[in-house]
Amino acid sequence: MDTCKSQYLKNKLASHVLKNVPYQPSEKVWLALFRAGIIETDSVDLRVQKNGAVLAALRIGDLSTELPADSNYLRQQANFGADPVNGRLLNTDEIRFPQFTADVGLVTHWAVMDAQIAGNVLYFGPLELARMVYMGDTFHVRLETLAIEDG
Repeated sequence: MDTCKSQYLKNKLASHVLKNVPYQPSEKVWLALFRAGIIETDSVDLRVQKNGAVLAALRIGDLSTELPADSNYLRQQANFGADPVNGRLLNTDEIRFPQFTADVGLVTHWAVMDAQIAGNVLYFGPLELARMVYMGDTFHVRLETLAIEDG
């Protein structure tokens, strides 16, 4: 999965490193899931917002395309290895979301957040493979498949 750093995190880190402004990161981080908005549908074709539109929104912290809570969606805690290798960290546990109680649509993007509810986007990116999620489905991220690369 490709990784981008949010504007929020870029500003916090630059201020901390270059201006000695204290930055206290969250003790835990949470994985959030996002969907692209459908802009056109018909019986043969399904088109969604361009990848860049969702990425641009996440870069500035716009959470408007996060999956809806009324579908039994809740951000899940994500754990990463203690020491990065060449600026890269991998998830050290499988991340499982509860069974969905409603259709949520095409899940296309992810973000690592500093809070389980609301909070700030830290890192984000597109899923390697977008997936339609329907009522009764589950969603999980396998061990060591979510790579955060700080480059």
